[in-house]
Amino acid sequence: MIDHSEIKVSVIIPVYNAKAYLHDSVKSVLSQTHSNVEVILVDDCSTDGTWDVEEKLAEENENVILVKNEQNSGQTLSRNHGMKCITGDWFMFLDADDELAGDSIEQMLAAGLEGNADMVMCDYQNIFADGRTVDNTTSISSGIFDAKEFCKHIFSEIPLNVYSCVGTKLYRASFLEKKRPTPDFPRTGGDFMFITDSLMADPKVYYLKKALYKYYVRKGSISNSYRPNMYSDMTKTRAGLWELFEKFGIKEDRKLELSKLRYEIIYMALSQETFKNRSYSDYLNTYNMIFRETESLEAIGYLIKHSSSFPKRMYIRMFRHPFVLYGIIKLRLALTQRR
Repeated sequence: MIDHSEIKVSVIIPVYNAKAYLHDSVKSVLSQTHSNVEVILVDDCSTDGTWDVEEKLAEENENVILVKNEQNSGQTLSRNHGMKCITGDWFMFLDADDELAGDSIEQMLAAGLEGNADMVMCDYQNIFADGRTVDNTTSISSGIFDAKEFCKHIFSEIPLNVYSCVGTKLYRASFLEKKRPTPDFPRTGGDFMFITDSLMADPKVYYLKKALYKYYVRKGSISNSYRPNMYSDMTKTRAGLWELFEKFGIKEDRKLELSKLRYEIIYMALSQETFKNRSYSDYLNTYNMIFRETESLEAIGYLIKHSSSFPKRMYIRMFRHPFVLYGIIKLRLALTQRR
């Protein structure tokens, strides 16, 4: 592999109460086969002693930079703060409880330079508490894509979990001048929005079909926690995808998938209310808020009309009946907890 040691890569890690995991996360960057890296730790007002770990890492490693938010603001704002501090030629994000494979940066950087890309995307690996691992990948081959061609594969060949995983992307730093800023909200889905906003700038994308990001599935992580504004945040990410597809003239081709996404967001929001044992009135308030929106009604109606099977259409019809849907969610959660 060609020597690219003169090229610096900045790795931004938003940090909140990650004392137990942060050391391993940072060390996975500092021990990369591509050693010209800087680590930017953006502390979001941690309360568990994480700051002490960060200070020790910075004392021991001159390429570890510390940034501290004035108030707890969430991962999106923390990433935005981190981007103001990068001095590297390329940059990427890493969550404070995840890790990079040992040659992640070397492989992704080589791919980006080979394809003269603005953005590189790889696969990722789920690592569970019991040691099980699952690779999350796509059905396309490694190679260079223009933005429109790349977007045509979203949903069909590129699953949303691979698309939206923030740590599997490496960006050319100069690309930030072309990309529109991602707002300091929402707390949920900010990673999704950053990637969508990046594609709006029409980058060249190199897809590398290798699982180089290690995503640890932990109870209580942000992605597995109760999020009271999850519905409104996630509908913003869906709106971003709608705008992206509209830009490249493929919106109508993705209407079914976008309706399914709205349906899944609705189900997740209502499941959260139920899972946390909140009252039926809390659930009903959320339900009524969701279905006051024309887009929610249209998405459910579109799915009923276009779903391929009769049982599926009947199931989706249950979304028009709040009490019945509440019972279905309760039953499914009870069955899941017994497994």
